[in-house]
Amino acid sequence: MEGEVQKDSLFLILVCSLASVTLASNVKPSVGTISGTVIDEAGQPVELALVSVELLDNRPRGTPVRYVETNKAGHYEIQGLVLGPHKIFAKKETAGYPDTSFAFYSEHKFSTVNLTQQNSSAVVNIRLGPKAGTLRLKLVDAVTGKLPSGTVTLRRAAHPEMFFSTSTDKPVLVPALTDVDLSISAPGYGTWPATLDRKSQVFLQADEVRDIEIALVPQSSR
Repeated sequence: MEGEVQKDSLFLILVCSLASVTLASNVKPSVGTISGTVIDEAGQPVELALVSVELLDNRPRGTPVRYVETNKAGHYEIQGLVLGPHKIFAKKETAGYPDTSFAFYSEHKFSTVNLTQQNSSAVVNIRLGPKAGTLRLKLVDAVTGKLPSGTVTLRRAAHPEMFFSTSTDKPVLVPALTDVDLSISAPGYGTWPATLDRKSQVFLQADEVRDIEIALVPQSSR
């Protein structure tokens, strides 16, 4: 009798184990992972590049955009992503590679991937480049000589709907080999230039650094 009880118990354990394995194999993933390697124009891995992922179908993210850094081999991995279509961006601004999540820099060209329950993991390799040029602006009060702070807006001359605005207090990356129109505004001053002309347009080579000083006229002096 005792032997029969032991056999029944062993059979029950075996059945439960098989059922657990079957259930586990039928569980569908609810989140996904995107990984890959970031390389430069020469095909070399880019260390400390920042990679971000956003949903492509405009669903609310629920959490702020998060960035992950690449390691020495240029590898990155982002886990816990909502299933669905995603777009992937990368940047390393200190090396001249701007944030491709801005259309001003990417012209809406970026990598995409669709994470599903059947394919919840994807490998997406990203090539950065070409490098941008760097513009260093210095604003000067045309009357007092003081150095005001302002905002510069850059627009692609061929596609003015693609623009980027930032502070004039720090260097700004400019797409290489591209005609870019500049406009500058600062509290207490009129917008520079009053009308766009060739003087307010820049064209930089890759890795070129250009310094520009701009005199702003106080509105009280007009």
